[in-house]
Amino acid sequence: MQILHAASYEEEMRTIADPLLDSIRRSGIMPVKDAPKGEGIYYEIYDTKDARAAMVMSHGFSENTVKNKEIIYYMVMQGYKVFAVDHRGHGRSFRESHHPNLVNLHDFNDYVEDLHQFVSLVVKTKTNLPLYIFGHSMGGGIAASYIEQYPHDFKKAVLSSPMLKLILPFPEGITRVITGVKCLFGGGDTFGPGQGPYKGLENFEGSSSANRERFNYYQQQKLQNPPFQISASSYGWIYHSICAIAKIRSRSACAKITIPVLILRCVDDALIDPAGLDQFAENTAGCRIVDFDNCRHEIYNSDDHVIAAYYETIFEFLKG
Repeated sequence: MQILHAASYEEEMRTIADPLLDSIRRSGIMPVKDAPKGEGIYYEIYDTKDARAAMVMSHGFSENTVKNKEIIYYMVMQGYKVFAVDHRGHGRSFRESHHPNLVNLHDFNDYVEDLHQFVSLVVKTKTNLPLYIFGHSMGGGIAASYIEQYPHDFKKAVLSSPMLKLILPFPEGITRVITGVKCLFGGGDTFGPGQGPYKGLENFEGSSSANRERFNYYQQQKLQNPPFQISASSYGWIYHSICAIAKIRSRSACAKITIPVLILRCVDDALIDPAGLDQFAENTAGCRIVDFDNCRHEIYNSDDHVIAAYYETIFEFLKG
């Protein structure tokens, strides 16, 4: 498949990917539980001509549909109709925090129920095509929980660097106690340890991207769009996420999965503990892990040769 080249990335996004996606995109707001009147979950639909199947996108922490634009472009080019959401607390969806740069959370399963409502009320009313799901990082954890709770909605699942166990400064159990106590005493909607408000352009060297051109492109999008300027997780988000992902990778939860699952793993991921991915794969029938070198957490933001192999792996799995 033909990929966008890093050397001319901004130009190719502007002259090739954006015009195509703009020509087939529709958007809307879906009301959900807890959202104020007139607000809800922002979503986009990409009406690919003569589509072979439909893909539901579940983005990562602090991300949104714009961050996934290159992924969506390749999905469309490979013949998939695409349905994408900004999860609650992200992008153009409603917030559960007092601060515009902070993601707060009251229950991790709200992500799953929002997505299930989207699939039921939007996706399934717009297409009869076979459905697949793609989830990155936090979105991978959401997707994994979704296929455990609703095992018949999707034919296959692709989980890219899925958030199934976080690398933390303290053991998972201790972190759960610390953040849980903070929430208990009213500090859930406050900046997590060492985190703070958005300060503008971020540092590439400490980022989750291994390709400077792809990194810089989204940084400019983020700088120009205040709804994209998520910079931190709350104590509540940390606590509820840790509790949820421990259950998601458990044997009893994984046993409910009935579809093939592909996990794409960065071997040098600084955010995700590989032991959690191994546990999930061991507990899930029909799950396969493919490892990638020369990348960071966002494998899809790597150099050209890495993402070429990355997408080849994805589309072979979906077509197989």
